[in-house]
Amino acid sequence: MYYKEWLTVRRLLTVLAIGLIGLVGLVAFFYALFGAGSAAGHAHAAASGSMTGFIDFFGTTALLAGGLMATILGTALSKENDGHLEIAWTKPYSRTQYATAVMLVDAAGIAIAVLLGLGAHALIHVILRQPVSLTGGPNMFGDIVRFALFPFAWYAVIVALSARLRENCSRVQALVWPVALILVALEEIPLGPVWHAFMGAVNLLNPLTYVEYHGPGLTIIGGSGMTSALTADVALAALTIGGWALATTQWRRLEA
Repeated sequence: MYYKEWLTVRRLLTVLAIGLIGLVGLVAFFYALFGAGSAAGHAHAAASGSMTGFIDFFGTTALLAGGLMATILGTALSKENDGHLEIAWTKPYSRTQYATAVMLVDAAGIAIAVLLGLGAHALIHVILRQPVSLTGGPNMFGDIVRFALFPFAWYAVIVALSARLRENCSRVQALVWPVALILVALEEIPLGPVWHAFMGAVNLLNPLTYVEYHGPGLTIIGGSGMTSALTADVALAALTIGGWALATTQWRRLEA
C-alpha cells in the first residue's frame, strides 16, 4: 500500500545523493584551485583547523537536509487526493493505517536524507581540514534530540496543513517557510506584553520556535520563551504526534 510513496522517496533520495556528491566535488575543486594551491590558502587551511562543535555540525545538517526533504514530502496525503483517492480507499486497510504507512515511509526518507547530509557535511569538513569536536555542553543530548526531531515535526505540520487539499498543495510548500520565519520575527517586535503573548501563543505551533540555539559556530533565533532543551524536545515530539493525528483525521473524513 505504500509502494508508490516509496518510489517517490527513492527518487528524491537519489536526486539528493547526486546533488550532495556534486556539492562535495565542487568544494574539493575550488579548495584545490584557490585554497590549498597558494600560500594564502595554506595559511587559511592552518587557521581553519579550529574545531567545529558537534551540535553546530549536526544542527545545520538536520535543518537543511531534513527540512528540505520534509518540505518536499509533506504533501503526500494531498497528492493522494488528486486522482488517487478512490484507488487508495479500495485497499484492504483502514484509512488511518494507509495514511500512517505513507507517513512512515516519508519519515524513513527524511531520516536517510539527514544521514546522507551528515556524510556529505563530514566530507566537506575533511576537505577543508576543519575537524568536528564530539564534545558538547551540558545540554548536548537535548540539543541533538531537538534538531533530530525538527524535520519530523516540520513534516507533520505540513501534512496537517495540506491533508484536505485536492490541488494547489504546492502553495503550502512554498509558503510554509516564509510564514514560519515571519511569525518568529513578529514575536520579537517590542509592541508590549499583549502582542508578545499573542504571538507566543501562535508560535506554539511553529516548529522553528523550538530550535533556538546559540553556539560558537551556529546561532538560531527562535521563540524567546524557549529556555529549556527538554521543553523544546517535548514540544517538537507533541507537534509530530499531533500533526499525524490531525492529518489522518482530516484525510479519513474526506469523500472520494
